[in-house]
Amino acid sequence: MMTKPIFALVFALSACTGTSKDTAVDTPVDTGESQDTSQDSGGGEDTAQDSGETGDAFELSEGVWTGTYSLLENECGAEPNSADMELTVSNIDGNSFTLASDPLVYTCAIESLSATCDPIVIEENVGETLSVTGTANMGFTLESETSMSGLAFIEYSCVGEGCEEFIGHPEGVFCIVDVPWEATLSE
Repeated sequence: MMTKPIFALVFALSACTGTSKDTAVDTPVDTGESQDTSQDSGGGEDTAQDSGETGDAFELSEGVWTGTYSLLENECGAEPNSADMELTVSNIDGNSFTLASDPLVYTCAIESLSATCDPIVIEENVGETLSVTGTANMGFTLESETSMSGLAFIEYSCVGEGCEEFIGHPEGVFCIVDVPWEATLSE
């Protein structure tokens, strides 16, 4: 089976790629003891507007984020492992930003504390009628001003005549690799 070089290429290019992970964020609970307004005197429970303690109280920061990723057991034949990783957040403009995980550069958007990035497609043509594609996805949840975590994934598919003979699977998606990760702001 010739798929190993293709997997190696996409794994090497996309060590951390995926979907976001939901996390709970504690917000103040209004007891109803006083009317909370922007003119609150401070007596009683403060609202998120007064105290700045909402789930959105912190924002994504530009800089280098370092951490670790784990390549989980998968059906693609890649060995499970974990290693250090580095991400660079830059070009923040409103809700959009750039996320680089060398050599891939994602275009992303963040809403509240969850970020998703446009998928990156890495295609390798095999002959004239067949291509094997790795689609790298990246997303994360901002846990605090200096930490984030995500669950990345790479989806492999085959398109064209001869998929069954080449990879042992019919045309379409034939395996997915999950890559959970976490990182903290270092610069």
